[in-house]
Amino acid sequence: MKQTFFLLTLITVIFLTGFVKKDQDKCLHCKECYDTAWDDGYRMGYGTGTVNERYRIARSLIQLGKTDEELVHMISTSYVELKDVREQIRLYHGYFEFEVSSYEKARALLREGKSNEEIVEKTNLSFYELELVKRQLKQSNGKFKWESEYLWSLSESDMFL
Repeated sequence: MKQTFFLLTLITVIFLTGFVKKDQDKCLHCKECYDTAWDDGYRMGYGTGTVNERYRIARSLIQLGKTDEELVHMISTSYVELKDVREQIRLYHGYFEFEVSSYEKARALLREGKSNEEIVEKTNLSFYELELVKRQLKQSNGKFKWESEYLWSLSESDMFL
């Protein structure tokens, strides 16, 4: 009886600690559903507000040190999606592709001299986010964090690829 209890406890601990990552490539939502969620109807891949919000929540929880297993159980996401979240955070220095595209569009509209209302309407940013964009551009001579850090991290061989 004690041996059976010990073995069951050991197996449970192994599964809970993540040593066995069964069906990691499969997910709570199949890959086709994940791809469909990112299809915004225009094949631009910016995703829906629900997906964007889920990515932001995942980023916050990752910053708190949560593991992928904990994230999958806390929010309705998948291992495939979490892999994309982590890759975008790494690539864009803490930002996501949908944020980068909106911020770059806002910068272009600012350069054209558009009003705050026009920019908010065309980019779907909030006025608060627009002010953050303006502040970041002012502090870093018209560049965003992901642009300036990315350029400094490139080696000469990378620049000619």
